Amino acid sequence: MDPCRHTQRKRHAQLRHQPRSAPLWVGDPEDWAVVRQTPRPPLVCPEPGCDVELISCENRSFKQNPRFFRFKSVDRSCDHWADHDHGDGPETAQHEWVKHRLTTIARRLGYTATPEHPSTRADVFVHEPGYCLEVQLRSTQFQKRTQARETKGGTACWWIVDGVDSKALTKALFTLPAVRFRVIDKTNPRIRTLNPWTDPEDQDLASRAHLQVFATVAHPPSAMNSANPRSAWFRTGTMDGYAFLREVLSGRRRWYPPHALGHPSGLWALDTDVDRYRTFRAEQQALKVAAQARLDDVMAAKSAEPPLTRPPTLPTEPPTVPIAIPQPAPLPPHVQRQPHQAARVTTLTLRSRPRKWWQFWRAR
Repeated sequence: MDPCRHTQRKRHAQLRHQPRSAPLWVGDPEDWAVVRQTPRPPLVCPEPGCDVELISCENRSFKQNPRFFRFKSVDRSCDHWADHDHGDGPETAQHEWVKHRLTTIARRLGYTATPEHPSTRADVFVHEPGYCLEVQLRSTQFQKRTQARETKGGTACWWIVDGVDSKALTKALFTLPAVRFRVIDKTNPRIRTLNPWTDPEDQDLASRAHLQVFATVAHPPSAMNSANPRSAWFRTGTMDGYAFLREVLSGRRRWYPPHALGHPSGLWALDTDVDRYRTFRAEQQALKVAAQARLDDVMAAKSAEPPLTRPPTLPTEPPTVPIAIPQPAPLPPHVQRQPHQAARVTTLTLRSRPRKWWQFWRAR
């Protein structure tokens, strides 16, 4: 029986003689190089006070997660720091690479970061601010897992890969603390994405790989949009992943839910930009209140003026207008009638046309 096929596995171990050092993780190439030294260093369970011995094991026949730690003796085991997944199947090489990169960034910034933290079950748990960095390559139960992190005292920050879309994923991206990410070549902007996890031994490829975040990263507006009170004050754009994580972990960039900053989606915004936004909105509100006050004064002044009073007018009959009847012109003297003289009647005699011969015949 192959000892590497032992069913009980761990992905973290601790050097026996360095109990205060950070736990070693199988996904970190440097940590794996330490545990695979010859002779093999003694390893124990990373749980404080637990001295169950572990040994490193690698099985290339496993397509996913070929590296792990098993119990040195089948008679001594524990359930600390158990290997677990989130119900989304085995983690891919891409998932492992991104978790390692986030862990490395957090540690370079001076924080204590533990990948696959056993208590919060976070992909990367940053201890000092209590952030749970969750790398997601497919849709999952975002709300349920976010509440589980909050129950454990952590604050979730979802890192959702670019190019994967679904209704649940889009909703989580813009309503929960989340951000889109992609891996680009920092030396050649024309190359949009890189896949350094496909060749983990290529150090040049790993050095050129660069995390970029976008979709919910807020930036202050341009001069044109800042003067328009009706437009969304914040705009979204891309940002360096290292700088983004530095601002988030330090507390300078915070998550604001949808409509909290006048934007339909949730945003990661700097405190200084939020102060500018609130000052701008306060000025706009003051101008609005002043304009309304002036309008109220004008209306009040009009209502205070006495109304114009007029005496009541009674309905009257329309005036009688005399109608001038034209009189006939007087007759000339030589044709004027004498008194008691009868009117001369002129008889008009109508002359008829002579009748034709056939008219006489027809009249019979």
